[in-house]
Amino acid sequence: MESHTYNPNDLGILFGNNNISQGLYGNYNHYKPFWKVNNFYSYFGLDQSYLYKPTLYQKTNLYGGANTTFTKSFITTGFNFDVNPINRDYFEPRVNPLGKFYVRVPANGNFGAFVSSDYRKKLALDLNAGVRVYGEDDRFERPRRLGIGFGFSPRYRVNNKLNFRYSLDWSTNRNQIGYVNPSSGDDGSLSSDYPEDKKILDEFPEAILLGRRRVVTVSNVLTAAYTFTNRMSLTVRTRHYTSTVRYLGFARLAPGGEETPVDYTRNRDNTFNAFNIDAVYSWWFAPGSQISIVWKNAGSTFLQANQATPLYFDNLSNTINTPHNNSVSVKILYYLDYLALRPRRA
Repeated sequence: MESHTYNPNDLGILFGNNNISQGLYGNYNHYKPFWKVNNFYSYFGLDQSYLYKPTLYQKTNLYGGANTTFTKSFITTGFNFDVNPINRDYFEPRVNPLGKFYVRVPANGNFGAFVSSDYRKKLALDLNAGVRVYGEDDRFERPRRLGIGFGFSPRYRVNNKLNFRYSLDWSTNRNQIGYVNPSSGDDGSLSSDYPEDKKILDEFPEAILLGRRRVVTVSNVLTAAYTFTNRMSLTVRTRHYTSTVRYLGFARLAPGGEETPVDYTRNRDNTFNAFNIDAVYSWWFAPGSQISIVWKNAGSTFLQANQATPLYFDNLSNTINTPHNNSVSVKILYYLDYLALRPRRA
């Protein structure tokens, strides 16, 4: 339970407060070889959440999954699923205090699976895929939402010291409904500086604009790791992330989750890119003691309207050629044993 006044950064990363959640969880595991597999792990659970203030229902989630490793091939495979009835997203409208507005999310279900080859071999491969299917929105005619994603990640071990790993993740969300992000310099999703926005604001001064959109996200990561000794290592990670949003229609959100289609013609398409290189040198110079030196190179772009593009290599080129930030940090952890400092009794 997190109250509406709880600071989500007091004890680390918390994505939101004002929440009451409860759940049941269980698992069944088999640790010894049987049949044709080395082991078997499974889990299942049921979660339910409410707003803390005001106390309003948000969502219910039934989930589960399992994985196993085969005895002869050492291939690991597994699956996961979750099922959700109609739920209410009070956070998506970006309005405080919470409770008056929410985005209604149709009933949906997700199924995903993965397979990994034998990691003992020099060349190994990880594959995963998933799909989320949504029910129809019975309030008005609108195409169903659909989410699809897959991942591809080969790894190669040159020797006991050097290894490489490449990871590609791709996903698309079709007919996703969400808050229309503000443009640069705007405080909200609508601004009277634009004629298209002013037309809606004149009629509905506190209008909340939602968009039906297609979101395509691609992430490429290349990692190289070198182990000098059992106490010293170097890891270099290069990542490019791009996400493109194409709007297909708009609606005005009213209290109680009601949506009314609006004739809105302003181009709100956008593309976000991030490119970063992280190099981490670690040295465990004593038990419980470590020196870490980290170099980070990062740059990002946010393209809007006609500048937004789904072309991957155009996005990569734009991001690489923008100014980047560089930073170097050093962290030293030293384990001090109090008993070693305390004078010994005769």
